[in-house]
Amino acid sequence: MLGVNRCKLPLRIPVRTDSLFRRPSANGIHGMHSKMLEQLQAMEAVSGAAFVRELLDLFLSECEVRFGRIEAALPGGDLAGAQRHFHLVQGSAASMGATHLRRISALGEEACRQGDHELAVRSYRLSTKALGQLKPFISNWRPG
Repeated sequence: MLGVNRCKLPLRIPVRTDSLFRRPSANGIHGMHSKMLEQLQAMEAVSGAAFVRELLDLFLSECEVRFGRIEAALPGGDLAGAQRHFHLVQGSAASMGATHLRRISALGEEACRQGDHELAVRSYRLSTKALGQLKPFISNWRPG
């Protein structure tokens, strides 16, 4: 049986982009964080508050590094490099329950895979904006 990494078929991820490019309402922002809050509470119950705080700080710093690398890759047309970093952000966001950031990063990854530079740049801008919306939530996170 072939593994997914060996499959050379062009795989397309169906993504509804219209919902990603709309400005979230006040309830939408709270909704974006509710999944993350559930994830953090579950991690805290298993590993403790200090671990979760360390993980949140690492998540923010790694996302900023990845976005810096995407920003450096896109102007030169290095879509393969940008794709790799979008993928890493997507995985980190999924692990933390940051659903909106995960979805936008997945779109960026797929845009790079398909060679759509314009959509990759747009996804980058939206991803950094989504991370910016998460920063106050993460900074103000308290155990319990």
